[in-house]
Amino acid sequence: MTTQKIEDEFVEKGADLEHDRWARWQKYMFSKMNYTEYEKDGRKIACYILPADLWERWSRQIDTPYSELSEEEKESDRKETRNYLPLLTQALSQREEEVKGEIVKEAVEAVRKCPSPNTGKPQGNNVAENLRQSRLINRGDAMDAIEAL
Repeated sequence: MTTQKIEDEFVEKGADLEHDRWARWQKYMFSKMNYTEYEKDGRKIACYILPADLWERWSRQIDTPYSELSEEEKESDRKETRNYLPLLTQALSQREEEVKGEIVKEAVEAVRKCPSPNTGKPQGNNVAENLRQSRLINRGDAMDAIEAL
């Protein structure tokens, strides 16, 4: 998977996660409000009324830097942030595999071109053994890289 595809997938999954977070917040907020309806000029008007104590608390939190929040408020933010960790871990793992593949291919090509100490000729198919012996990568990775070339 290319870096661009990894980034695109991360953004798309992140947007999905962010929408879920927003939807949970909206449900919570609406559950705390009082709903009422009235008519004005022949139109039905729907109102959600936020209790004053919540308005005061949320206004205070909006105006407070994270570092000055209570531990309980910080933990609430940490809980939401933890929801992003699996997504981030997946993106980093995909990128790690991409980079590992690039490094293996470069190492295989470099060793193939190096002269053998015994013959002075390029090492060609002895690459996997040479890489394994040099401990750059394990034999399975070296064989996979050679087959991919």
